[in-house]
Amino acid sequence: MVLVELNCHIMKPQPKIQNKYIVNHSPETVGATDFATGHLCTIIPILAFAVVASMCLDAYGEEYCPESHRTVSFEAPERVGAPTATGTACIWYADGSDTLRKPVIIMDGFDPGDMRDHTGIRQVAGEDMLAILQSEGYDLVILNFDIGAGYIQDDAHILRELLKWAGEESEEDAVVIGTSLGGVVSRYALAQMENLGEAHNTRLFISFDAPHLGAVVPLGNQYFVKYASGLNPLLKYYLESQIYSVAAKQRVLYHEAHSPGTAGRMDTVYNKTIYINGPQPDPLFKEFQTELDSIGWPKNLRMVAISNGDGHGMSQGFEDGGQLIEYELHSPLLNITENSYAIRSGEAGYIIFEGKIDPAGPPDHRFKVYVKNAIPYDNAPGGWKVTSKLLEGDAGCLYIDNQCTIDLGIITANVEHENYVPTHSALGIDLSRLDNDPFANINAAYMNDTSITPFDKIYYPRGNQEHVLITPENKKWFLCEIFTDNPEAYERYCLCDATAKTEQP
Repeated sequence: MVLVELNCHIMKPQPKIQNKYIVNHSPETVGATDFATGHLCTIIPILAFAVVASMCLDAYGEEYCPESHRTVSFEAPERVGAPTATGTACIWYADGSDTLRKPVIIMDGFDPGDMRDHTGIRQVAGEDMLAILQSEGYDLVILNFDIGAGYIQDDAHILRELLKWAGEESEEDAVVIGTSLGGVVSRYALAQMENLGEAHNTRLFISFDAPHLGAVVPLGNQYFVKYASGLNPLLKYYLESQIYSVAAKQRVLYHEAHSPGTAGRMDTVYNKTIYINGPQPDPLFKEFQTELDSIGWPKNLRMVAISNGDGHGMSQGFEDGGQLIEYELHSPLLNITENSYAIRSGEAGYIIFEGKIDPAGPPDHRFKVYVKNAIPYDNAPGGWKVTSKLLEGDAGCLYIDNQCTIDLGIITANVEHENYVPTHSALGIDLSRLDNDPFANINAAYMNDTSITPFDKIYYPRGNQEHVLITPENKKWFLCEIFTDNPEAYERYCLCDATAKTEQP
């Protein structure tokens, strides 16, 4: 159902706050000015990790599209116990037209709190590539989901409504580009429409580094954040809004809250050790993956997958089981030690997290987590994110009576980046087709049997790249797939690479 249609240029800008840091968590400091919009954008100086700071940058983008030509909003059905999901599509017509002719629909990925606005989504897709598309007569339709980390099914319903609307408005069938989680949303929506007999009016679906078979957040780092959140209310917010978000539970392969051996929330920890025999995802992951598999893949269009992960078995550059984060503080009033480690393969148990907080008086806190029989996803080939690096830096200061009483020292990341979307997941290749080895040479396997993936064409680089990074190489992959309906544009941009190869030189 279309909720509202607006001319963007007449709307007023929404409040925007950049780099807003609050260095004291008192009622006087956290005032109406900072929290008028209802968003949490605070840095509390108790273990004030950079990952929290990053949540506050550009957190208040304009909720309209200042230079677009049209805006249309859609709503998902009400869901008991959850807010109603809505989405807004901003449209930039090609060549100053006022008619939708050749729509390219690009949607957002995982975005808790809707921190990334339409401009941010355009930046992810690459302004240079978008400018080329518009110059060749393609209309840009940028879809943003207001919740950003809610039920994937709800976002898929919003996309279905957009595709129906575009089918009535447009002169030609659409191209759908699903970035990151948006690729899973697109797959779900397109396949569901076919199953329901609904016309999706789409000729090409490009999945860009999407976690079709799951995503990775290092389990050791999940415990690091959870343990520190006992001291830091903001990290508790981060834990609950991101790691515990519905979308994360639906896609993260190993989830702290539901791996065997864990015992619920750790509001208080005293000398506790957990042994995990085979970490597990959240039940929502299994439920959603079963639903996704039953829906299947769309068939009445061309499907292409682009991964940022290496397809030849290259690791992220650190050892399985290697230390990800180390942090030590020694002072007369407080001693803290926290270390997290990557998962490694094997039947023998090994540590992935150890934490110790010793205040001047009792009680002391001790917590360790051991894992065995796990797949070493953390270091496996895939589009990467800087999970540990985001936590690195000055830990801040412990304030007592508004005075900096204890300098909390420095947190050190021992790795540059970790796997986020495994290559096999982005390409829709079930790990069982690769002998359950995330380091398998996908290039060799694909050359031997193209049926290992449901996609008509798959692309991947040599070497692992940052998640959803647009490069000169994959920009050409995008354009040459889209321009199959435009011979002149194809000749201009793709002639010297008309036979795009999976194996890269």
